[in-house]
Amino acid sequence: MEEKSFKFENINFVTTNSFTPNLTSELIYISAKEFIKKNYEVLDLGCGSGVVGLTLLKQLQNFKLTSSDFSEGALKDTAFNAKEKNLQINILHSDIFENITGKYDLIINDISGISENVAKLSEWFLNAPCNSGIDGLNLFERVIEGSAKFLKSNGVMIFPLLSLSNIDRASKIINNYYTSKISLVKKEWFLPENIAIKNSEELQNLKENGHVYYQRKFGKLIVYTEVLCVKKNDSIIGDNLG
Repeated sequence: MEEKSFKFENINFVTTNSFTPNLTSELIYISAKEFIKKNYEVLDLGCGSGVVGLTLLKQLQNFKLTSSDFSEGALKDTAFNAKEKNLQINILHSDIFENITGKYDLIINDISGISENVAKLSEWFLNAPCNSGIDGLNLFERVIEGSAKFLKSNGVMIFPLLSLSNIDRASKIINNYYTSKISLVKKEWFLPENIAIKNSEELQNLKENGHVYYQRKFGKLIVYTEVLCVKKNDSIIGDNLG
C-alpha cells in the first residue's frame, strides 16, 4: 500500500495501512482536548494511524494513552508514529472492546459509523475496512453497548454520529444504554460531487429507507458530522457491569 505523509494540527504523520484523518477526526480531537485532565487514563478506540490520541498526548503530555484497533496495519502505523514522536503508549489489538481491560477516564471512539453502501461509493476507506452495515450502525451499536463497562465512575466516551447513517436508530441505540447524551459540536458539509451526482439514485433510495439522511441545498447534498458524549453515571446498565 502507498505511504502517505500528512499534517494533523501541524504535526507530521504517516499512514500506510489506515484511514486518512478527516473532518470527523478534527472534531473528535477538538472535543477530547476539553475533557483530558492530568493523569487521566485515555483509550483511543479505533485509533487508525493514531493521529487523535498521539496529537493530544504530544500537546498535553499529562495523561496515559492506550491505542487500540482491529487492523494490524493500523496498529503498525500508530506504533511508527508514536516512535517518531518519542511518545510512550500502550497498543492493543482488539475487535471493539474484545481485548480491552481496565477502566478509563475517557474513551475516544472513531470507529466507522457511515452506511457501508455509501463507503463503497467513496475512496475514504481504501486502506481501512468499513463493515458497518447498510445503516452504518453495526459497529456503532457494539461500541455504545459495551462502553460503560470500561469507563470509570465519572468516565466519559466521545463518539461521532454522521448523517450518512440511520440517525434516528442511532439515537434509540444510545437511549437503550444511557439516560442522556450531550452534543459537543456539529458541522455540516457538502457531499463530494463525484459521489453525490454519480450515485444520486442509490443515495435517494438509502434516504427513503431511512439508512442515511441529507438535505439538498444549492444543487448539492448537505450532510453533517456531530460529536456526542455519554457519561458512565448516566449508564442504564452501568451499575451491573462491575
